[in-house]
Amino acid sequence: MSGGTKGRRLHIIDMNIKETNYSNLCNHMNEKINVQCTYHSNPLDCPDSVLVYVPPIRECGMPIRDGKHGSASSYIVIYNCPWCGKKLPKNLRDEWLTELKKMGIEDPILSPDIPEEFKTDEWWKRRDL
Repeated sequence: MSGGTKGRRLHIIDMNIKETNYSNLCNHMNEKINVQCTYHSNPLDCPDSVLVYVPPIRECGMPIRDGKHGSASSYIVIYNCPWCGKKLPKNLRDEWLTELKKMGIEDPILSPDIPEEFKTDEWWKRRDL
């Protein structure tokens, strides 16, 4: 991880993904990412969630289940599908941080001033990234 976010959870990002099909991911990944838990709204909190997808930075990962009741405080970034081996699209963590710094937001993890489009995948879709 780069940009000073190592070890810090991106609380400003809505991890409550509604069922959808991400065209940049394979069927295996979409199936695992779209698991909807009755008890946990955030996939990092659900012990049954084996993958997380963070739309604003187009990043996939495997949760590190180190918290109470199997919750995860972080995840290991993956670059290929664990089932079929398909290469995943490049994550946009560095670009996300760069764009926010251009706006004067030095620490996006703690800043309450992040524009709404940067809390979703809208910012990179608009820029065809």
